[in-house]
Amino acid sequence: MSTNEMMLTFFAGLCGVVLFSMLIYGFLKWRQEKLKCDLQQKLLERFASPKELEEFLVSESGKGFMKSLAIGTPPAPEADTRGKLAGAVQKGIVLAAMGVGAFIMSGVVSGRQATEAFTVFGIFFLALGVGFLLATAASYWLARRG
Repeated sequence: MSTNEMMLTFFAGLCGVVLFSMLIYGFLKWRQEKLKCDLQQKLLERFASPKELEEFLVSESGKGFMKSLAIGTPPAPEADTRGKLAGAVQKGIVLAAMGVGAFIMSGVVSGRQATEAFTVFGIFFLALGVGFLLATAASYWLARRG
C-alpha cells in the first residue's frame, strides 16, 4: 500500500470515527432526555388532585422540579449574541484551518488522485470556514446597527 493510499485510508477512517462518535453522543443525549421526561411524567401522575399538585409546586422541592422542566434559563440577549458570534468565529477558524491543512497535504502527497482529493477537501473546508466568518461579520454588523 502506497503512502497516498495509507493517508486516504487514515482520513476516511478518521471521518468514520468522528461520525460514529457523533451518532453515539446524540443517541445517549436523546436517551437521557427521554428518561428524564418519563420520570417527570410519573411524578406528576402520582398526584391525586389538582390541589395536591398546586401545594407541591409552591413548595421548595416543587420549585426545583419546575426549574428541572425548563430546557435552560435564557441568557441575557447581549451574552447570547456574543456567545453565538464567538461560536461561529471558532467554527469558521477551525474549518478554514482544516482547509489550509488539506491544501498543505495536497502538496505533500504524491499521486494525482490523492492530490486532487486533498485539494477538493481543502476547497470545501476553506469555503465553509470563510462562509462562517463572513456570516459572523454580517451578524455582528447587523447587531451593532440595530
